[in-house]
Amino acid sequence: GGCSDEEILARYHKIVAATGGASVVLGAEPWQNPPVTGMVDQEANLWPRRDAMFRAFGLTVAALKRFLPDGWMPKDDYIFLNSGFIMGPAADLRWALACAKEQGWWPNHPRSGSYFKDEWDDQRGFHKCMMQHQDRITIDYTSTLIATMYKLHGSLMDFRDSRVYNRFGQDTQCFMHTDCQFCPGQSFTWGEWMRWLTRSFNSRSGPAS
Repeated sequence: GGCSDEEILARYHKIVAATGGASVVLGAEPWQNPPVTGMVDQEANLWPRRDAMFRAFGLTVAALKRFLPDGWMPKDDYIFLNSGFIMGPAADLRWALACAKEQGWWPNHPRSGSYFKDEWDDQRGFHKCMMQHQDRITIDYTSTLIATMYKLHGSLMDFRDSRVYNRFGQDTQCFMHTDCQFCPGQSFTWGEWMRWLTRSFNSRSGPAS
C-alpha cells in the first residue's frame, strides 16, 4: 500500500538534493513541540528550504493550505520537526541520535503540582540539533516520504488502485505517522482511518500504475 524500495530511495535523494545535502531526514508537523525557547521563529526561518523542496517536487504553499488545521497561518504551518520518522545513512543516523541524546534534556521540567524533574525528549533534542546542524538534518516538508497526520484534514489521503495516495503531494504515500490519536480536539482521527485501512487492504507489490 506504500512505496516501493525504489520510490522510497528516489524520494529521499530528491529531498536531500533540495536541501543542498542534508542527509538525515525527519518528519514534519504543524506545531513546534515540545516547546523550546525561540525555536518557532528559528524553524520558521527555514521557509526558503521548504520552498526549494516544494519546487523540486512541483508543489505549492497554496495547495497545502486546504489540508492544514484551521486554515493557514505563518506560525501554524507544516514546517516544524517531528521525530516519529528518521532516515539516512547509518553513520549519519548514529551521529544524529547521539546529538539528540545530548541535546534532548529538559532541566527542571514542570510536572504535576510543585514536582519538577529533569526530563529527556528525543524530539526536543532533534529540534535543537537541526538548527545547530542545518547542513546535516532536514525535514520532509512535502509529506510524501513521511506524513505526520495529527490534525491534518481528513481529505489529505485517498485510496487509489490498492495504494494510499497523498492528494497534496500527488503521489503514492510512503509512510504515515498517526501520532496523538487519542488527543482531544481532532475533527478526524487518522488512527481510526488506519485501522479501517488495515482491515480493508489487500497487499500487493510493484510500482503504482
